[in-house]
Amino acid sequence: MTNPNDLIATLDLERFFSHDSNRYDLAAGTACNAAGSRVIYLSTDVVKGIHQALVDEAGPAWRLILKNCGTLWGRRVARHLDHELGLMFNANPADLPVAEYLKLIHDLPEDSMRLGEILVRAGALTAAELSESLDLQLAGAAAAKDSEDDTPAPQIGDILIGQQVVQKELVEAAVGKQAAINDKKAV
Repeated sequence: MTNPNDLIATLDLERFFSHDSNRYDLAAGTACNAAGSRVIYLSTDVVKGIHQALVDEAGPAWRLILKNCGTLWGRRVARHLDHELGLMFNANPADLPVAEYLKLIHDLPEDSMRLGEILVRAGALTAAELSESLDLQLAGAAAAKDSEDDTPAPQIGDILIGQQVVQKELVEAAVGKQAAINDKKAV
């Protein structure tokens, strides 16, 4: 088995996730990522239109529909991403060293993002894992609200660490990135 620390020199995850690595064929109307898989780009208007159609057609059930679709889609994307990264870098993403993810978090753009978004964009967390953790956070917040001893609602970072989904160093780096972005905007 390959030593994960030896992978740092050979991995180029930025190249994998970069828009510059995508190939576009305007005649065929396709876009492919660095691994050769087709990708789709949707405008905000299209996403808002899909949301509104779901609200109009399904009523209050739209939340459950989106959650179930997101969970299924997230699992599928995570499996597909694991496979593509394995092919490109000859390494399982779970075997990548924490230092590689720390570098990705550091190199993220200076956009306002929530903690979970930062970890998903860095590839340290899947959308499905984030969704499950957010559900736990909501349940914990409801329990904290109902408690008589002023128990604080759980923080998403603590939940991710407690569920052993993300290492503590990655949560701390994401919190640091978030603080740095907020500090720059405050100036």
